[in-house]
Amino acid sequence: LKLSNDCSILAIANQNEGTSILTQGALTLVTDLEAETPKTTKVLLSSLNDNELLAKDVELPVTRDSATYWANVHGEPFQTLLGQYDPALVLDPEFIAFNNDGDRIFLNLQENSALAVINSDESSSDFGKLIYVDGYGPKEFSSGPGADIVDDDSCELFTN
Repeated sequence: LKLSNDCSILAIANQNEGTSILTQGALTLVTDLEAETPKTTKVLLSSLNDNELLAKDVELPVTRDSATYWANVHGEPFQTLLGQYDPALVLDPEFIAFNNDGDRIFLNLQENSALAVINSDESSSDFGKLIYVDGYGPKEFSSGPGADIVDDDSCELFTN
């Protein structure tokens, strides 16, 4: 949950926490907070396909190609899942920040190493629309201290 700087918008990151494999990660915007019935706007993250997301360095734990592979190898239930596949099913919104002007929301897609930017300008006809998604890209460890990549209860730093 995150309240905008002027307290006019409540943004809620809707993670798929494993309760349903076919639930998209999304963002819910709540406005008219003083009203008897506040207004809600659901922002779906389904406007991009696998190729577009991968080209932007967005990490996807499952792609249509991998889902096709598992459906061919194992049949059901993977065949059913393949028929309903949407990359938005594996996008995982977690943390929210508003810019200082309050007209943009930055939504961290933690498991995807990416950032989604959403229009939060209530006077705009594009309020609640996804502007873009961009991946953080791979991390370079060839210089500097490196990274401990082995789960062995010791701390040994490796570089590329």
